[in-house]
Amino acid sequence: MLKISVYPGQMGWMRMSAMSDATEQACRLCLVAPPEGAAAATLAWIGEAASGGDIASLIVPPGAPVDKACIALAQRNGIAVVWAGDTPPRGVDGVQVSASGAPAARHTHDIVGIDDIHTRHDAMTAAEVDPDYLFFGRFDATGDLINPAALDLAAWWASVAVVPGVVMGGRSLDSVRQAAEAGIEFVALGSAIWDDPRGPAVAVSEANGIFAAPGVAA
Repeated sequence: MLKISVYPGQMGWMRMSAMSDATEQACRLCLVAPPEGAAAATLAWIGEAASGGDIASLIVPPGAPVDKACIALAQRNGIAVVWAGDTPPRGVDGVQVSASGAPAARHTHDIVGIDDIHTRHDAMTAAEVDPDYLFFGRFDATGDLINPAALDLAAWWASVAVVPGVVMGGRSLDSVRQAAEAGIEFVALGSAIWDDPRGPAVAVSEANGIFAAPGVAA
């Protein structure tokens, strides 16, 4: 299917290279940092998760306990750090903002994602400001699977546009298969990873196994 390019060339993929290289699979995993707790616990969680396999990025929602040590550890493991809260600290790879904040963010960060996408019109309008990705869904989603509206919108976007999409997954790893089979480029997981009783390394490994499994759409 011919996809619509609504930004100049393929520079978005180039700026997003830390999130998009080193793998042939169509869908990749992004982590969403735990919303509360101590930074030391987040640091340990990042280290364990990184040992489980491929992770494209760590998205830091507002108020998440992520400090300089957490950022550095993620980056040492090849994980791009994208700040979605207020006042991003030095050293992060990118920011996730509303469409209105994207032009200013482009001057200071290599990766700029746009959230607050609720309709097809929102997505098309957001893409006009040259983002590296669009984020579909909410960090505080509580279902086991991907919110149906977010899944439908992200799947539509993946089918028509070249700007990558990231969809917020649910509390279950079953949402990984949902995103992959819908052709969405990235799925973001929070509690599905950090609440897994087997530990984050096992959860990340299982997620990557789902991406690579025969029969999962690429």
